[in-house]
Amino acid sequence: YLESVTMHRLFISLDIPPEIKTYISELLCEFKRTTKHNIVNLRWEAPEKYHITLKFIGNLSGDNLKLLIRKMFFIENRNSFQGYLDIFSAFPNEKNPRIIISKVEIQPKIYDLIVEINEQLNEMGHRTEAMLFKPHITLLRLKENYDTSFINELLKLEFKKVEMKLDQVTIYDSKLKPSGSEYHKIQSYKLI
Repeated sequence: YLESVTMHRLFISLDIPPEIKTYISELLCEFKRTTKHNIVNLRWEAPEKYHITLKFIGNLSGDNLKLLIRKMFFIENRNSFQGYLDIFSAFPNEKNPRIIISKVEIQPKIYDLIVEINEQLNEMGHRTEAMLFKPHITLLRLKENYDTSFINELLKLEFKKVEMKLDQVTIYDSKLKPSGSEYHKIQSYKLI
């Protein structure tokens, strides 16, 4: 899998605890069951794909992936992060949504980790873009011809702000397929 000629489309993420994935999934299942709107051709993300992207890396060869795995070991045994689910929101905005997300509030120290990840990538010669980090979990990807009243109803959905311990960072390979992306776990780093 890590052959030098193979290209990998990579990102680094905070993993969502299983009980939080279940909570979100059950919340959305109940919403889908009770809504009066047509939800047939919508691309809901599978709960096993829920994550918080820390850094989208893009394409790397197998040799550079091996180096990335070694470089990211600095993450291991760092302190975990506390966070909680916030409101559902639309990206880029509610007037022209492309993605429905759950915003996530995380301790500010997460920004230090992102800076260190970027520094390690720069040392590898992989230029990083300075993007504003907005922690979120992608729930639904929208294409054309969706029901705007359905989106408005979903965005108004109220739920309790569940706390979570974020204690694992993972490098994923994302394979793009006509049916949507598939994520393959490359390496995980446990936080304490």
